Amino acid sequence: GQVTGHLFVDTDGNGTQDVGEDTLSGVTVVITDSLGITHSATSDGSGNYTATVPAGNTTADVDETTLPVGYIQTAGSDPSTVNVPVGSTTSAGNDGYQPRGKVTGHLFIDTNGNGAQDTGEDALSGVTVVITDSLGMTRSVTSDGSGNYTATVPAGNTTADVNETTLPAGYAQTAGSDPSTVTVPAGSTTSAGDDGYQPQGVVTGHLFIDTNGNGAQDTGENALPGVTVIITDSLNMTRSVTSDANGNYTATVPAGNTTADVDETTLPAGYVQTAGSDPSTVNVPAASTTGAGNDGYQPHSAVNGHLFVDTDGNGTQDAGESDLPNVTVIITDSLGMTHSVTSNPNGDYGVTVPA
Repeated sequence: GQVTGHLFVDTDGNGTQDVGEDTLSGVTVVITDSLGITHSATSDGSGNYTATVPAGNTTADVDETTLPVGYIQTAGSDPSTVNVPVGSTTSAGNDGYQPRGKVTGHLFIDTNGNGAQDTGEDALSGVTVVITDSLGMTRSVTSDGSGNYTATVPAGNTTADVNETTLPAGYAQTAGSDPSTVTVPAGSTTSAGDDGYQPQGVVTGHLFIDTNGNGAQDTGENALPGVTVIITDSLNMTRSVTSDANGNYTATVPAGNTTADVDETTLPAGYVQTAGSDPSTVNVPAASTTGAGNDGYQPHSAVNGHLFVDTDGNGTQDAGESDLPNVTVIITDSLGMTHSVTSNPNGDYGVTVPA
């Protein structure tokens, strides 16, 4: 009798030869007949093969080494055994093969945020990557201890998309592109790229008008908006932020020691710090918000005067009337605090006091 079979390219992997899916020619099939004798048949331009064999149980076994590289069976059963009656043609079935390749990628911790994995920067393991293949099917893979992930997919355009919810808290992408779409040829391994993530946190602070100069923001003391604060992060990079209407400022920075420094030139004229410490350095952990403190500023102004010897008592320093140096003047400010100053050789004195 005769045994036959059919081979095709199951592009969509659904187990059926659909319209537009090609036949698979030039593939060797090893036929083992009922007597244990083997024969080789080759699929023709229509994907068909045939062999004349003694009646009885006959096995058709596709020689995978003769398939195109990267083709994986998705339809039929191989090997396949059928009973061939005398004078009859019996089909060993339709076998479909889908062209596949591999997509890979690498995840790492970009500590310094420079977009490359430098010496000492660790791999990023345990992160889920969603793979969407050329057929629109999705699957999830996880980066291993070396930060690598891999998936076998149908040939064609494939997208790798890092699931940000599985990243460590506070990590922001600084290297690579996500999601990333690549074309995966059959039998090939294609990289979706290296993606780096930097651990980041937030530094905040608060500025206020310390009217009474007691080092605390009391009831009725206003916030201090519109003031520039220079943030120097753990990588020694600087950026400027501005206090808002509530006197607050905030900046997202790489994890590590961070310095907040109020730019005094942007304070209202005559304001002097009376609360907090400036500049202030704090350690900002990843995914945390760390306060650089509350800084209070008291409005100050200058009071000054001049002493002289009014020889003729007319209330005016006339020509020839001397200045009066080394005289102590007690200044009592608006808060009831006293300050002692001494007139200089020109008879002048001055002191800065709360407005």
